[in-house]
Parts: sequence; structure tokens; C-alpha cells
Amino acid sequence: MIRKLILIIPALVFAFGNKQQYEIDKKAQQIGFSKIFYEDKYGAFNSMVYDNSNNIIIAGVNRNSIVLKIDEHGNQLWEKRYGDRFSSAEYIEKASKNTYILMTSIQGDKIGTQVLLIDTYGNLKGESFFPIILQQDSKIKQTKDKGFILVSGYNIIKINANGFEVWHQKYKSIDFHENLDFNDFIELDNDEYLFIGKKWIKNKYEERSAYMMRTDSKGNVTWNKEYPSIKEFQKIIVKENEFVLMGNTPLQVTITKMDKEGNIIWNYTRIDDTNTFGRDFILNQSGNLVVVGKEYVSDVKSYLMIFELTNNGELLWQNSYGLGLGKDTATAILEVSDGYIMSGEINTTEYKENEFGLFPVTERAWIFKVNKQGVYRD
Repeated sequence: MIRKLILIIPALVFAFGNKQQYEIDKKAQQIGFSKIFYEDKYGAFNSMVYDNSNNIIIAGVNRNSIVLKIDEHGNQLWEKRYGDRFSSAEYIEKASKNTYILMTSIQGDKIGTQVLLIDTYGNLKGESFFPIILQQDSKIKQTKDKGFILVSGYNIIKINANGFEVWHQKYKSIDFHENLDFNDFIELDNDEYLFIGKKWIKNKYEERSAYMMRTDSKGNVTWNKEYPSIKEFQKIIVKENEFVLMGNTPLQVTITKMDKEGNIIWNYTRIDDTNTFGRDFILNQSGNLVVVGKEYVSDVKSYLMIFELTNNGELLWQNSYGLGLGKDTATAILEVSDGYIMSGEINTTEYKENEFGLFPVTERAWIFKVNKQGVYRD
């Protein structure tokens, strides 16, 4: 695989590879785009969802919680801000035809989780507060009864359609050594739920096992399974009568297909010279799986990663993009008519100089598009 590094200078994008690839790229028509938002301060995009007009609504952070809408060419249509400068919009999900549920983390004078209901223009329609600290990859999704379930760390909260708590289950041990940590869920038939994440292993610091748990409508456990070789599940997709899960081992992203009883049908683990970490994946129009995240080159530097697997777990293609000056990564992906749009963050320079010396530059919010083969240039 040829890694293509992109250099962003305002509106210009240049591709670099070996000499042959460079000559091809000089003549190539640009089919993707790369756009950076909020150049002045730290920014990151965390989650995306389609509206009813094939525009994209993005949740993220730039000083405080932000939501903006773009078209499929990356042009900004509007932006809204919520909360104070210590808040961050972590996840957005469609609730109805013209409303969206937004989950924000608050770290200021008031610490906890704010759940906002907004319309298709970002106008606030309702809000609720829950005194829990959001963990990375927390989710909130609507359930069949028009209410919602929020999963974060060892907390699972059922919320009714009016934003009030119905029940709150905490899956933790007394000494915190065997806590469960949930990242996603799906609703099953008969008012049951399937939750996924990880289980911390007692007396082994930083050791964990991927975990799956089925509950009844009140969050009471009916069965559970552990997968020690995978370490963590982050997202689940239902595909016909099977489940597909994205997770991570300590060093590589992994995709696992299971039957409805949690038995593994096949497992794909990324094999590369560098370490990888998956953040999101989708089922595309061809029935294949497209995975995004980051590919590490050091503890503090990474590239955006994207690859496609067949329904049988065979790798079709893989690519990585970025400047390699910091933690370049994709946190979310959506399929568009001629490719894929990813949101995330990128470092545009390694250091910035001021009167006190050189300082590392923080990440900037990033939108990046490739074609259906994961190629930035044709």
C-alpha cells in the first residue's frame, strides 16, 4: 500500500507518494476533498448523521459544543453552539423526520451529560441533564417506544420520549476491578436489548475482555459472553440474522461476524506493520463493510485509516491519509453517492511559535472525502 500524505494550504491539496505515484497524481482529477474547520482553536468532529435532504449534520467541539450542517461537497450551511466553553458534542442520532438527539459532555462548574433535542436547523426543542461523566464512544439511540437509551461506561439509562429517566442500571463491582464499560447497543424483539463493550479484568491493570450482554426491557441481564482475544467491542450492526461488530485488540482493529447467540462466524484482524485503532464502520450499498479510524506511526502521531471488507471478511482495499504531524484520525463515516465522507481531526502543523517558545499544535476539525475505492485522487 502506498501511503498518500496530504498537505493542506488553505484551499489547496497536494498528494505525495513515490515518484510514479506523484506523476500520476499531478495529472489526476481531484475526486475527493479535504476541509479544515476552526483553524484558530482546537476542534474535533465526533459524529455525523444524514438529514432528510441528503445533507449531513455533524456534532463536535470548538471551545464549546457545536453542531453544523454541510452538503455532500463539504460546504457549510449553518452552525449552532450549545453550552459553555467546557462542553463537547459527542454523538448525534436521528430521532424523527425532522428532529435529532444530541449528547454533550459538560466539564465546567456543572459536570455531567446534557441530552438535547434539536430540529433540522439546530434549534433547541428540549433538554435533560444526567449526572454521569461521558466516556469515549458513548451512544444514545431511540428505541421502539419513542424513548431513548444512553450507554456510557458502566451506566445504561432508559429515557422516555419527554426526556425523563425511566431506569438507570449501573454494572460495576464494589472495588471497580470488574466494571463493565459499554459502547453501543441494539434493540431486539420482545423488548430486549443487546449491549456491547468491554469488561475490565480483576487484579490486572489495563487488562480487558470484549463483552456482550443481553437484557430484558428493564436492563436485567439474561445472558452474557466474554471474548478475551478481542479486548473491546465498539460498534454493532445488524445484518439479516447476524451481527457484525467492530472492536479492537491491544494493537489492531478487528471486525467480527456472529450469529444471534453470540457465536463467532468469522473474525478479521487488521495485519499491518503499524498499529491501528477503529472508530466507526458502516454497511455500504454493496453489502460490504467500510471501516475507519487511525493508523499509528508513534505514540503521538497517526494517519486517518480506511479499508473495505467483503461480507466474508476478505480485505478489498486499504488506504491511509494525513500529514503525520499529530493524531490525524477519522471518527465517523457516511456513504455518499460517489464515495465516503469522514469526519475527525487533523494536525496541520507540528509546532507553533509564540513569545514563550515552541508549543505543540492541537487538533483541528476535519472533513475528508474519498471515492468508493477509498482513493482521494482518481
